[in-house]
Amino acid sequence: MYQIIKRDGQIAEFDISKIANAMKKAFDATNTEYTDNVIDFLAIRVSADFLPKIKNGYVAVEDIQDSVESVLSRGGYDAVVCVHVIPAMMMTALKQAWSACPVFCFVATDYTCSPTVGACTPDICVIPHQELADEFVSCGIARDTLLPAGIPVRSAFREHGDRVAARKALGLPETGRHIVLMSGSIGCGPMGDVAEDLDMRMADGDFATVLCGSNKQMRYALELRRLYRVEAVGFTTQVQLYMDSADVLVSKPGGISITEAACKGVPMLLADLVGGCETRNQAFFSAHGWAASCDTDAIQYESDTVMRPAFGDDYAIACCVSAMRVGKDMQFFGARANLAKLVLLAINGGMDEVKKTRVAPEMPVWPDEYVDFDGLLNRLDFYRDWLAKTYVDAMNTIHYMHDKYAYEKSQMALHDTNVRRLMAFGIAGMSCMADSLSAIKYAKVRCIRDPETGLVTDFETEGEFPKYGNDDDRVDQIAHDVVHQFMEYIRMNDTYRNSVPTTSVLTITSNVVYGKKTGSTPDGRKAGQPFAPGANPMHKRDSHGAIASLSSVSKLPFRDAQDGISNTFSIIPSALGKEDQVFFGDIDLDQLGE
Repeated sequence: MYQIIKRDGQIAEFDISKIANAMKKAFDATNTEYTDNVIDFLAIRVSADFLPKIKNGYVAVEDIQDSVESVLSRGGYDAVVCVHVIPAMMMTALKQAWSACPVFCFVATDYTCSPTVGACTPDICVIPHQELADEFVSCGIARDTLLPAGIPVRSAFREHGDRVAARKALGLPETGRHIVLMSGSIGCGPMGDVAEDLDMRMADGDFATVLCGSNKQMRYALELRRLYRVEAVGFTTQVQLYMDSADVLVSKPGGISITEAACKGVPMLLADLVGGCETRNQAFFSAHGWAASCDTDAIQYESDTVMRPAFGDDYAIACCVSAMRVGKDMQFFGARANLAKLVLLAINGGMDEVKKTRVAPEMPVWPDEYVDFDGLLNRLDFYRDWLAKTYVDAMNTIHYMHDKYAYEKSQMALHDTNVRRLMAFGIAGMSCMADSLSAIKYAKVRCIRDPETGLVTDFETEGEFPKYGNDDDRVDQIAHDVVHQFMEYIRMNDTYRNSVPTTSVLTITSNVVYGKKTGSTPDGRKAGQPFAPGANPMHKRDSHGAIASLSSVSKLPFRDAQDGISNTFSIIPSALGKEDQVFFGDIDLDQLGE
């Protein structure tokens, strides 16, 4: 950061707020109306005006005064300030086409330079901190345009407010520790779960507030939980008061929000970050000791060796685990087939075991007391064929109508002329179906029937059977065949626009919904219970460790699941040799406030 040579010869650090205060006095003296936003804008104009006068990192206070007078005398607002990369790119294009383009200023609102910013050519680039100058230069921003003036915040956040007064203004208890949870203006992330955990952990007298932003669903869901020590608040213009009232702020690391909190001096715990800029924001604040981080990381691993033969070298993960060639592939996508329910439909002859209604072609309900493996496979072939045809017909209809009424012209304009179309199907309940077939083959599964309808609604398993996720070839082969056979039946059907059918073994949250709609299954899972997500083993059935579980997943045929196979699991940091991690339930509020 450059320094100021004062009139008495002393050296001082540059402080843009002094420029702003001087201009406020000038406006007040002339009875000219202004707002803080106008003052902030003019202060940046002044800073740009004296940039050429800086010599060897020093500028005289007289030169700054001249720039203030020059900016104020010129009056008109002939500059454009952009705080988002999209208008910044528009201004860059305008500069190239129009020689008389006004001064173009870009204000970075994250503690990093996003790659797209490097494609812009602002006359002034306001950056959050001097330490970031080299990063912006490496992205393509000219060094002589950099102005390390910080991220601008509204005046309401520039001063520490009185905690008791803030609580009175908000109608909050004046005593007790107050935790404020923020998740951005749109209210994203699992703040509801965090709030519920806090409600159980907080001491008597402590309380928390969740600022839900415009996310009404989050607010209503929190209210339904009837938490005793946590209040949910919708969109509010009093964020500054909530910060003043807080003993600690739990927030995702949005650049402006954490800057406001830093100006307020409220201790911060950063969690639930969105990848990209927020990752860098969190790292920057943590490195400077301005915030503590709740260190939870998600690592997504893709096997390049597996995917390269199908997609070449120039591919990308387009959605979750879906690989596509960049600019050459597009995807029709929709829903998932409930394979666990397919087993029950085969046993009950096309009748839905939950609703007790027919949903598939008729066949007699399984007549015997015990389920026979080979006999069930014959039924499964029949219903698998029906399911595949129904699924493909639905997908063809959906995407025909989507193209008819909402064709994505702008996205397709970015693709090559001869694009390859993929139709991505999906599988839910794969491991539940594999375990159910394993139980029928290697143990004895007895049918329990509804006395009124005669439908099989529950099962009793006699004996042990191998369970998927333990590197046991007996059941892993069944899982392999489940994926392969489903895809073979899909391929027998014509797809919209001659698209190439693929499938994914992927359910991140829908496994819970699918499970709610599915009755008890032969593997011992009870009606309404969730399936395992993706290609994961069923819950608590992988008894041989992570390596065995991953080995089972590796046996699934990628040729038959080229839309991706997902296996998700979590481990505690100590398993990786990390002993100094911060866990939410162990936070010492008193220590954070020091």
